[in-house]
Amino acid sequence: MIRSAREGIPDDAVNLHASVVVLDAGAVMIRGRTGAGKTHLALALIDEWQRKGRFARLLADDQVFVMRRDGRLTARTPHATAGLAEIRGVGIVEVPHEPAAQVDLVVDLVEQDAPDTPLSTVRIEAVDLPLLTLRHRDAAASCVSVARALATIRAVPGGQNGEIMLASDNDLGLPSRRGRTT
Repeated sequence: MIRSAREGIPDDAVNLHASVVVLDAGAVMIRGRTGAGKTHLALALIDEWQRKGRFARLLADDQVFVMRRDGRLTARTPHATAGLAEIRGVGIVEVPHEPAAQVDLVVDLVEQDAPDTPLSTVRIEAVDLPLLTLRHRDAAASCVSVARALATIRAVPGGQNGEIMLASDNDLGLPSRRGRTT
């Protein structure tokens, strides 16, 4: 039986070319041109989070439906590709997945060096989201940058239900930035 990608998806949902990974209680949307390493980064983030005993699952690979709900951007898995990831040089593999999550961060993978500003903002479906621009094809460094960006974002008052969520580099298992000049 052939399944429609829009099966069960609300009419107001928009299809985007992006991969989405759920890390802890929120999601990271990874955008970039074909071959930029979206899936590679998504799977590297899942591996890193799970290695540290934290929750991580793929939500969508390469295509995702998004919609605004209660002032937040919600990502939904297309049914036709639910639980599937296409790994360059390997093919399509089955992976555990989550059907939906609220997006906390957008990552743009670019060819040139990333800008000096650690975070900027992007508007998707009338929702302003933190945007992290990273050089493509550098998953190890990108995992560290994403973890730090999420720690910063989730430490801001007024998150979900107004709570303050704090996470230090040490909580994330990251190398200390103390004494670093870069």
